[in-house]
Amino acid sequence: MSTFLEIVFPAGGIASRDEVEEVVEEAIADLGEVTGGGSGSGAVNVDVELFDDIDVETAVAAIAQALVDLNLPVDATTMRVEGQEPRSLETLATRSGAGATVEDEEAGEAGAAGDGQP
Repeated sequence: MSTFLEIVFPAGGIASRDEVEEVVEEAIADLGEVTGGGSGSGAVNVDVELFDDIDVETAVAAIAQALVDLNLPVDATTMRVEGQEPRSLETLATRSGAGATVEDEEAGEAGAAGDGQP
């Protein structure tokens, strides 16, 4: 059974609906597809169908990373998976590790090198 999710973000911002749809399609590849969307009342929504037998949270994490990379406002962008409460991109990005910089990753690798320094 497919799972549906909705992405909602402010209209007139950094990215258009078309741009968001494109990066979401790229992020989920063969895990699902963008099925539509709309806009009104200062917000834009993009509808996504995730295919059967996939890990929904993996797809959500991939979408969250793509939206962070697109610089959508993390505090004003939400994703709602069918049957769940909406979650902010800020919350999703934190859980998935999205938004970590190259410097953050390098610092983690240096700390893991065994020199005892963080």
